[in-house]
Amino acid sequence: MQRYLQFDSNGGTAFDPDTVRLLGDAFDGAWRSLQTTGVYFTSRGHAEATREKLALRIIEMANHGERDLDRLRADALQHLMRTTPERSRRRYTGL
Repeated sequence: MQRYLQFDSNGGTAFDPDTVRLLGDAFDGAWRSLQTTGVYFTSRGHAEATREKLALRIIEMANHGERDLDRLRADALQHLMRTTPERSRRRYTGL
C-alpha cells in the first residue's frame, strides 16, 4: 500500500499514520477476499494490475473522507467488478 500512496502523491491528501494503517488494512482485506473466491491470474502482471486498481480505489475513497474499514474494502471490490469487463473477469481473474 505504501508504494501506491507514493504513486498517488499528485494531488492526493497526506494521510496521518493511523489512516495509512487503516488503508493498508482495507487493502489487505480486499486482496484476501479476492483470493478466497478462487480467483486466479494468468500472469503476475494481471495480479499486480488488480492490486493497483484496489489500492488506488481505496486511496480515492479516503481522499473523499471515507475512513470505515469495511466500506473501503467493499467499495474497492465493487469498483473492481464494475470496471473489469465481464470477458476479462472470466478469462483473467476468474471473477
